[in-house]
Amino acid sequence: MTSFAPLGNGRVLVYLMADDGEDLRYVRGTNILRRGDTQYMAVGDEILAGDFDLPPLAGATRAVVVDRIPELADRPAVADLYARSVLVIALHQQLSGGFIAEP
Repeated sequence: MTSFAPLGNGRVLVYLMADDGEDLRYVRGTNILRRGDTQYMAVGDEILAGDFDLPPLAGATRAVVVDRIPELADRPAVADLYARSVLVIALHQQLSGGFIAEP
């Protein structure tokens, strides 16, 4: 089974594919995607492969709000889900602030 993950920055959006046995994962707190040993990031109008140091979303996916919820059974999982949700919203938002939708 092939899996995929969104990658973008508001100007460009792609879905990076992984084959069976390949691992797709985000660098925590960023929109940098790792496939195997390679990192991918949207910069301007293109997708670059390389080794990136700074979070392109300036930490927008950090799940600080989760710390305010007193009783969570699995805090790391909830923090990761929150961060991923913020990232997916950011990836699908246009530069104007709008979202693509049917009339």
